[in-house]
Amino acid sequence: MPMNMGGQAKGVEGFERVFDLVGGNGLFQWRLLFIVSLQLIVLTWHHIGYAFLGSVPDHWCSIDELKESNWTLEQIKLISIPRKPDSGETTRSVFEQCKQYHLNYGSLVDSSFEEAYAKVDFENVSTIGCTKWDYDRSIYRSTVATEFDLVCDNRWMAATIQASYMAGGLVGTLSFGSMSDRFLGRRRTVLISLSIVVVAGILASFATSYWMFLLFRFFISIGVSGSMQNCFVLITEHADKSGRALFGIIEQVPFAVGYMMLPGLAYYLRDWNTLQLSFGLLSTGLFVYYWILPESPRWLATHGKTEKAINCLYKIAKVNKLPKPKHDDLVQIIRTCHDETELKRRYSLIVTGDQKAGTSLGINNSDVDDVGNKEQGSSQPGASQNNFSAFVQTLRKWLKGFVKNFKNLMKTAEIRKRSFVFWTIFMIVAMVYYGIVFSGNLTSDPYLLIFLGGLMEVPAYTVIVPFVAKLGRRPTTVGNFMLTGICMLGLAYAPNVTRYFTLTEYQYVRIVLAMLAKLFVSSGFAIVYLLGAELYPTELRTTGLAVGIFMGRIGAISAPYIVDLMQTVYKDLPTLIFGIVAVLGGFVSLMLPETKTLEMSDKVFEIELQAEEVKAKERERRQSWMEPA
Repeated sequence: MPMNMGGQAKGVEGFERVFDLVGGNGLFQWRLLFIVSLQLIVLTWHHIGYAFLGSVPDHWCSIDELKESNWTLEQIKLISIPRKPDSGETTRSVFEQCKQYHLNYGSLVDSSFEEAYAKVDFENVSTIGCTKWDYDRSIYRSTVATEFDLVCDNRWMAATIQASYMAGGLVGTLSFGSMSDRFLGRRRTVLISLSIVVVAGILASFATSYWMFLLFRFFISIGVSGSMQNCFVLITEHADKSGRALFGIIEQVPFAVGYMMLPGLAYYLRDWNTLQLSFGLLSTGLFVYYWILPESPRWLATHGKTEKAINCLYKIAKVNKLPKPKHDDLVQIIRTCHDETELKRRYSLIVTGDQKAGTSLGINNSDVDDVGNKEQGSSQPGASQNNFSAFVQTLRKWLKGFVKNFKNLMKTAEIRKRSFVFWTIFMIVAMVYYGIVFSGNLTSDPYLLIFLGGLMEVPAYTVIVPFVAKLGRRPTTVGNFMLTGICMLGLAYAPNVTRYFTLTEYQYVRIVLAMLAKLFVSSGFAIVYLLGAELYPTELRTTGLAVGIFMGRIGAISAPYIVDLMQTVYKDLPTLIFGIVAVLGGFVSLMLPETKTLEMSDKVFEIELQAEEVKAKERERRQSWMEPA
């Protein structure tokens, strides 16, 4: 039930009433769900595809002089590449990836391998860094890493590509979110976002330098985030209250479908540029959205486009096989939604004089006046010319409000505690999640790893529901972090027990542990968003969640650096780091309040009252234990 500002439940009011006439959980909504699912499947390939595009295969120094010999590859490596202890499955040694012996190979190439090998005093030969590399082509014919030699001292550059993609997602979320709300609308924002994805996706496949590819990936991410978030908003704005939660959950399933389809595409297209080109070309099919993607009637009504909104509602009623509603009835509902007097009645904080609280929610008299007169203003000459200046003013007002709300997040002890705990676990869960996604060394088969990783997304969003409802948010969150950490630490320790398993059995053990970790961390990700809604009062909920998402992006940006740089030190060092961080997240989660039985609050002072009530109950419980029977 929607709540008014005073916290009392109310019946359906506002724009929700149109769904009583046109249907808010019918065939139209399910058809729209299928339509928006198409983009999520395809865009998932761009989102996760770097696991294949940027994979770093085994590599070693390339010696041009020895390529003229008739020696085998193994013989060339034996005479030119030093060895080091293996940090992987066994105690055997492996070839260095970034060093070579400093020898005059031209004087050796004319001899047989046995003669040349006997001439070299390996104990007294110095080593130097590689200037060129050869790569293992058994899994990939080429990747971005092999194309631009993003190995050894340049390994950080491989991580930066994925970090830039995450940064692009942050830019796309903030920019397209604001523009969609203010003047573009959902449909145009999706079309513009997909255009960026297609153009940048195709151009990325023809990148001739590292920096070109990095730039195009940045723009791909801007488009991907813009389309994903606006399609999610579009389906929820077309649904009534009874169907909104269901559609919101089901809308995530195509992500898992695209996740599982990606390895099949990558298996048959093993050149990075061909795979990237396929992402771009297949994305062009989404241009069909120009003809089939509707605009949100709610957005149209909010921006004074009443007749267009009504035409959209007529189509919804027709597809849902409901009688065509009367034009005057729809007009009355829409105008009532945005009438100044009605808005002031619904937002009672304004009419009761609590201006300070209303402002903290981003609502004040001038805002209500603007909305109430939106339709009238839209018909005035020159109104469209003021859109940009109005947008700038709104952006400045929003920034001031955001800064003020951020200060309010530090206002009291309980809200500070909740914020720091929530932001910390958001950063941790994002770091560990993307760390697992881009850790290609968890098994010897990256295609199977990615497929199973996508498969784990499905139960992660469904199995967790009864645990959250019955056990509560805090124990479920703690349990997910701890179980993720145990699985990751088990992966890091697994090389020490290889003597108890055959190679095949050992690979199965790693796959099982990796997939269990993926299941638990994906479930943790789902819970974090729920916590964001429950931990904060209404007046700070969006700001608190926005900062949490920002912290999550920082964690996601750090993940590829940990994977790419740390595994050069020790193969399973990233796994060890993610395991320790996940366990740390479990301990931090112990400081969360249990929100299962708490009402969602509207004001900061209610958060403090809740905390005091919880402490009082705990004191009473301790005293009851101490009293003699």
